[in-house]
Amino acid sequence: MLELLTSLGIHLHETVALMEAEAHSGAFLVKAEEGQRLELPAAAADAILVEVSA
Repeated sequence: MLELLTSLGIHLHETVALMEAEAHSGAFLVKAEEGQRLELPAAAADAILVEVSA
């Protein structure tokens, strides 16, 4: 899973913002710290610990 996330441009302890949840595919559109928008597959999202910040 770590290799997949790294290949998408998401690294350990990086903050990402949820932009949109794709209901039909189960994927999530997220915005990484560096500003790039990435589609995160549902399987990858299920494996990530999420901390909500205000």
